[in-house]
Amino acid sequence: MSGTWSTPAAWPAGWYQDAQDAGALRYWDGQDWTMHTAPAVGAFPGAALPELPDFDLAS
Repeated sequence: MSGTWSTPAAWPAGWYQDAQDAGALRYWDGQDWTMHTAPAVGAFPGAALPELPDFDLAS
């Protein structure tokens, strides 16, 4: 599920704000975006999520 932009390999695996849905998180496995999503509401109370560039899930 590669996007149209390159994600730095230094980003650790984890949940990041989904560029396609501001109300969801998407899992980055350390190498590629997965199809796994979760609601963003209450996921990280008080913590700011990193801003990620737009990506195209259709690629």
